[in-house]
Amino acid sequence: MEPQMSTPRLLAAGMLASAALGLYPYVLPSSGDPGLGLTIERTAAGPYGLRMGLMWWIPGVLLAAGYFVFLYRHFGVARFSPPRDEA
Repeated sequence: MEPQMSTPRLLAAGMLASAALGLYPYVLPSSGDPGLGLTIERTAAGPYGLRMGLMWWIPGVLLAAGYFVFLYRHFGVARFSPPRDEA
């Protein structure tokens, strides 16, 4: 990655992180009553939901990674590159 490209990405990541830290503990603050804002504790899923999400996420990521490897090996980079002029 070129240094010119990494600087804007780092700047955007820093701005996003500072906005998130500035809002903490609110995920979505309320404009009227602060008691109605959504906090991290109120928006968190229960233990069962988190466990089920993890149980489905792991095979899903492995399936997606395997499919990516299959596509890359089956089609390859050479098949997508433009034809070369032999002049």
